[in-house]
Amino acid sequence: AMEKEEMGQRLVYLGVLFDSIRMVLSFDPDAASSFASELREAVANIKLGKHLTDSDKRHIAGKLSHFSQVLQQGRMRITYWWAYFHHGASMLEGGLILLYRDSEWWLRQLDAWSEGGHSSCEYPILSSSVLASDPRKVIILQSDASGPHGFGYIWGFLEEIDPQYYSSQWAQGELALCDRSSHYAELRALDHFVRTTVLTDRVLFWITDSQSAFYSVNKGTCHEYESRDLLSSILSRCDLLHISLLAIWVPRDYNILPDYLSHLAFNLHRSE
Repeated sequence: AMEKEEMGQRLVYLGVLFDSIRMVLSFDPDAASSFASELREAVANIKLGKHLTDSDKRHIAGKLSHFSQVLQQGRMRITYWWAYFHHGASMLEGGLILLYRDSEWWLRQLDAWSEGGHSSCEYPILSSSVLASDPRKVIILQSDASGPHGFGYIWGFLEEIDPQYYSSQWAQGELALCDRSSHYAELRALDHFVRTTVLTDRVLFWITDSQSAFYSVNKGTCHEYESRDLLSSILSRCDLLHISLLAIWVPRDYNILPDYLSHLAFNLHRSE
């Protein structure tokens, strides 16, 4: 609607503040405070057995999904709100308990934003022109994991002609888990890079031949308990570093060098 159009250099859209003066995204304190009140009331009503209307359920689930596009670790905390949207009063008690848990997590974020906190979740606005003018704003990471041996990856900036590489055996305590779960093993390679990098304000493209890990990173969901905790840690670290993470899937035939690196440390009898 024309009457909803706004012009300005600092605009709030669905609770997210777009600041073209400082070229950052952040969270509007007033919008965060208002939505925190809505969320608290909604959770209180559900606990009392007063289930929400479809419109209210869609509003809350949609708003949290919008926030999680900026706060990436929030992707892990919207699953049960969408489940509640679909199942409502028929949702199992276990699902409702997890919905309450995730809602408490969101309320802590919203309260911090209401007070003007969470400066660590202030993201740079990286336009296509910015990325094109500075290839070092884009990180390319391509990895692979071997259940019994270890993991490896190559990484560099866009247009890099001399990328760096890393190869590691599994630590003794995680060998059994990584051998049992290829999903966890693939995420472990990504986790190593984001935990050890000091780069900030970037876009990270993670290339993997694991369809399940690719899906988990982009959707922020997985079923395995260990993988879920690891994915949450990865997304939290990316938020802290202001790194926007996107996964890309490739067939195994296009992942030959990382596959070689996933065995290299083991074959050389070195830890890394």
